[in-house]
Amino acid sequence: LQAIRTTAVRKGDKYVVNGSKIFITNGIVGDLCLLVTKTDPARGAKGVTLLLVDTKSKGYSKSRNLKKIGNKAQDTAVLYFDDLE
Repeated sequence: LQAIRTTAVRKGDKYVVNGSKIFITNGIVGDLCLLVTKTDPARGAKGVTLLLVDTKSKGYSKSRNLKKIGNKAQDTAVLYFDDLE
């Protein structure tokens, strides 16, 4: 968890998230995303926060369905966060 590069910075009563996640199962069809972010890099593993994100939020986007060798019943995607609040 200490190697996570997706960041969340507190701005008032919201977090602003930037980064991406790759090889996310059900990333295409999901309505909610439980997102692991780095909120305080100086604290190492204790500087990690989980955020529940609505996939319809401004700043949230996803790739096309990624091709893979096995388990084609579930989609896999890359998720992008660009100033997501």
